[in-house]
Amino acid sequence: MPRNKRLHFKDLNALRGLAFFPVFIFCTLYYISAGQNGMLKEINFFVEKIAQNSLDFFFLLSAFLLTSHALREYKYLEGFSLKNFYIRRLFRIAPVLILALIFTFIFHPWMNDKLALHEISLPSAAPFLYMLPNYFSSSFQFLFIAIIASIYLFLQFYFVWGIVLKYLRDFIPHVGIALVVFGIVVRMVHIYKGTSHVLDTMAYATPIGVGAFLAYAVRADLKIIQRLKEIPKNINTVIYIVGTILIIGGYILTSKHFSSAFIPLFTSVFFGYVIVEQTFGKNSFVQLKNQKVLTHLGRVSFGLIVYQSLIAFLVMIAFESLEGDLNSPYALLLILLSSFIGAIVAANISYKILEKPLLRIRREFKKI
Repeated sequence: MPRNKRLHFKDLNALRGLAFFPVFIFCTLYYISAGQNGMLKEINFFVEKIAQNSLDFFFLLSAFLLTSHALREYKYLEGFSLKNFYIRRLFRIAPVLILALIFTFIFHPWMNDKLALHEISLPSAAPFLYMLPNYFSSSFQFLFIAIIASIYLFLQFYFVWGIVLKYLRDFIPHVGIALVVFGIVVRMVHIYKGTSHVLDTMAYATPIGVGAFLAYAVRADLKIIQRLKEIPKNINTVIYIVGTILIIGGYILTSKHFSSAFIPLFTSVFFGYVIVEQTFGKNSFVQLKNQKVLTHLGRVSFGLIVYQSLIAFLVMIAFESLEGDLNSPYALLLILLSSFIGAIVAANISYKILEKPLLRIRREFKKI
């Protein structure tokens, strides 16, 4: 297949990098503020609400990219290989997931025993083998286990979405619209029952639906996509400002209210706009693909998100062993920097040694 027919949205790596930061800050502050009350815990509450947008974004982006690639596969190869689709997903997820599970169920218990730390309560490993840890565990003692459980949300999504792409290709826009409505209903059910939607795969149906519809719209070159490409710079700037305000304040202002079920619809529409504008826009006031640091962080973002929760946990153990003062702003800064640097080092090593070689093998199952 000629290179100009390959599908690569290099602009999107920077968006992944941006989406990583709220998750990182939340995880680190969560460990620092655990068992405390006061301003730090309040700050982390707000950061947690902002970080929810990152998970919505990752689902939207996955749906957009997977659907875009599948539609191109249909066009250029006149078919879609479900087996290759699953193999590609497995190669992408498996290295980081396996290392995280080894840390959780082997290294962490061993370390806890050797250092005589606090008594720990680990969930059963069985749900993790059945790909359903989010439904079998309502809460986790350690945040990094919840982060690992979130990986399974994507595994479940990949399993179902492969079937959709294989057998419902002609109905992608209808499926997308249906998912938007379904996701709103699921969020409302969680709000009504007073339960968290964070580890419920179905609660992300709205961003998945928007991502799928966006992929169809771009592939079909609908008129609305053409109009979005031509939006003037001043209007484009206003849209970014409004969208950023919505991301920062949407979940915070509507916390525990039924209106929060609609937040992922509004933010997903904004995310979709950003994807189109950054990729095809002619009047951008900023091109994120030129931000090399963000682009690199986005390239290793999957490992970053998983490893940072493990690194932050280890940093906190080390800090507590030194009897550091968690109320000190210098301690907060030291923990944040140590966790961030450690996560970057771990993610880069993992990417170069494990993920990148497997990505080369994965290309054998991706012909366009």
